Amino acid sequence: MNYFDQLRRSVLETIKAGRVGQPVFVRFLVASDANRETQTPLLARLVQTAGEWLGAPPRRLYATVSPLPAGASVSVRFENGATALVSTATPGHAGPTIDVIVLGNHGAVYHDGFAVAAESAATVVDGHEDPALRAAIEATMRSMKPHVLPGKEAP
Repeated sequence: MNYFDQLRRSVLETIKAGRVGQPVFVRFLVASDANRETQTPLLARLVQTAGEWLGAPPRRLYATVSPLPAGASVSVRFENGATALVSTATPGHAGPTIDVIVLGNHGAVYHDGFAVAAESAATVVDGHEDPALRAAIEATMRSMKPHVLPGKEAP
């Protein structure tokens, strides 16, 4: 199991234990070796993970892209009204990092950018990203307009 999966599972267990109440917002930044080929699958994986933590599927996406190596961000609204901001960036001098904030109505979970040894974008994705979500992110990146996914719109 890679570092990303350990972190994903640890945060989910903390949420399920009731330590943050109802999660309402996730900020997720992965600084890695993402390039044009791995950036969108990585963003899709981050959106999926945020949805897992927030307990709802994504419904509305809006992406902004900076010229590589700077990265990209996707703002997401989920079916239950929760929101997330997921981003990719190139690593600084400390190497690859993962920053996470999960805010709930009774607490928060923080993971502050510790260097993760050899955690590559491909390792994080590892074939787990949703192809429909990836296509939606690509569509909003191309159009620079919000993209609504099928399903119940958030309140």
